[in-house]
Amino acid sequence: MSVIDDIYRSIGNMELGGVPSRNIDKLSLEVAQADLPLRLMLPPTSDGSFLAIGTLQRITWSIRDLCLWAPLDTAEDRNMQPMMEYAKAYIEALRAIRSPADQSWISDFAVSIGQRPWSDAVYWAIDVMLTVEEAL
Repeated sequence: MSVIDDIYRSIGNMELGGVPSRNIDKLSLEVAQADLPLRLMLPPTSDGSFLAIGTLQRITWSIRDLCLWAPLDTAEDRNMQPMMEYAKAYIEALRAIRSPADQSWISDFAVSIGQRPWSDAVYWAIDVMLTVEEAL
């Protein structure tokens, strides 16, 4: 049985400078400016994979952790340093967590900072793509 719910919960509960997260069960297209910055734990936007060799079985999960930082109409120079600090804190949190749930590990991640659309608006954002391996 997969522990994907535990994986999402563990990553969503990482302490990142007080930035709250909305996990998969709380996602909404509506984001109020007062909610920012806000992390959105999103389901995979690409196919997962499954590997079975003998009795070893493994699932590879792709998880997107999108942090909407500020509306695009705010000054870039005002947001860039805090967003870089958030990205550094994220990397440190990943180092500390190593295994988000039993028999799982973070095998890869990518961080990008810039403009991201969400619903009918565009935001300054930190976009993290995680690859989590889970042994079944």
